[in-house]
Amino acid sequence: MASYAWTQVGGPTTANIVSGNGASTSVTGLAEGTYTFRLTVTDDGTPALSDTDDIIITVGALPNVAPVADAGTDRAITLPTSSVTLNGSGSSDTALVRLPCTPGHRSAVPQRRTSSLETARVHR
Repeated sequence: MASYAWTQVGGPTTANIVSGNGASTSVTGLAEGTYTFRLTVTDDGTPALSDTDDIIITVGALPNVAPVADAGTDRAITLPTSSVTLNGSGSSDTALVRLPCTPGHRSAVPQRRTSSLETARVHR
C-alpha cells in the first residue's frame, strides 16, 4: 500500500484522529454520538488506484445501574453487651454492563462501571 488516509466524515466534531496517515490509528475526544470515519487506501501502481471504506463508531452513554447494598454478615450478641457497630462499607456502585453490537457496526461502549473509572472498548 502506498498510502493510508483516515478522515472523519460524520458525527460530533469532538473527535481527534491521532495519526491520519497510518494503517491503524487512535481516535480521542469521543463523546456520546455516532461517528463515521473513512479509510482511503492508495496503491503505488501506474495509474495509482484507491479504494475507501467507512466505519461507524457508536459511543453510548454509560447506563445507570443500581448500587449493591452490603450491610455485612448477621451477628448475634449476648447481654450484657448491648451495642453493635453496623458497617455498610462493603456496598458498591460497580456493575458489569454488556451492551449489544449491531453486525456491521463497531461500537465504543462502556463495558464496566465504577464510581471513579469508565472504560470503553471497540468491538465488532
